[in-house]
Amino acid sequence: MSVYKREGKWWIDYYKGTKRIRESIGAVDVITRRAVQNILKKRKLDVIQKKWLDLKEDNKISFNDMAELFYKKHSLATKRSHHRDSELIEHLKAFFKNKNIDEISSEDIEDYRTNRKLKFINDHKREMKPATLNREIACLKAIYNKAIAWKKFNGVNPVEGIALYKENNERKRFMTQAEIQGLFNSSSECLKRIITFLIFTGARVSEALDLTWGDIDFRNNLIYIRHSKSGYGRQIPLNSTLKIMLENDTIGIEKIDDCYVFPNKSGGKIKTIRGPFKTACKRAKIKDLHPHDLRHTAASYLVMSGCDLATVREILGHRDIATTMRYAHLSQPHKARAIEKLSSAMIPVTLAVTNGNSKND
Repeated sequence: MSVYKREGKWWIDYYKGTKRIRESIGAVDVITRRAVQNILKKRKLDVIQKKWLDLKEDNKISFNDMAELFYKKHSLATKRSHHRDSELIEHLKAFFKNKNIDEISSEDIEDYRTNRKLKFINDHKREMKPATLNREIACLKAIYNKAIAWKKFNGVNPVEGIALYKENNERKRFMTQAEIQGLFNSSSECLKRIITFLIFTGARVSEALDLTWGDIDFRNNLIYIRHSKSGYGRQIPLNSTLKIMLENDTIGIEKIDDCYVFPNKSGGKIKTIRGPFKTACKRAKIKDLHPHDLRHTAASYLVMSGCDLATVREILGHRDIATTMRYAHLSQPHKARAIEKLSSAMIPVTLAVTNGNSKND
């Protein structure tokens, strides 16, 4: 039994009964030899326990069963983003469907990433974004962590030591006024209302779809975002254009506070607008646009209209000012105009400098 390097990765070599196991643990620049040695010790301990404690093979759980248990017991019960977890899990199940959770190695996970990228390219004719794969691997890691916590798996999480791909999250796509109008004209009535709300608030799509009429304060012109990605609520001013639209929605209808502002046809919550949004973009011939870009658009126009970054941060609910700073470059023309105003505000000073009237002359 040993620890060794091969092609930039750590490997361990041991026996499970008469079967020799060679397992890839992770990249040599990510995980240390000591950590790999500890993993090997745990693997050896697992072998000894199964041999001397006579652990039943019947207790093994398939990956698909564990993934379903994770979704029902964890994602569905505790996460607002459980629909996203469901999508991630389906991709993982498709690849690991024939394995038990104790049969998946780090090498298998690397194979998953390679096959997933190739399949994505074949299906979509474009490269897969690193962030997408990272979310799937993070979900896989969480499944194993829960399996360990729930005593469904007594080994080492095989995702440990798997280095995530470097991501570029600084997408700065925002819409021109012509694109906004084109998208609006190509949308259904329901989508038009949602687009208007997102453009005039900078809210996240999930925040808009979560809104109930109890969150709209027409008296004080405020929108209450009670649950957000940042973990805390915030208030967004309700401007006159948006107020008219929302008030028109209430005409002749007795609204109950816990009814959704943007309901589906049966009055329930809309889960996603991806499909209708994609259709509207296709009709309007707008490329490379996602629903979240409406939030970028709102932020960009706020900054370009002269709104300071601290206020933009408060409206959008950014936890870190560094996130808001992505829009700083858009404020340069506004800053230039402000500096130019100094010329007219301080004419005597500028004349003195121009004429060279200095005490030292």
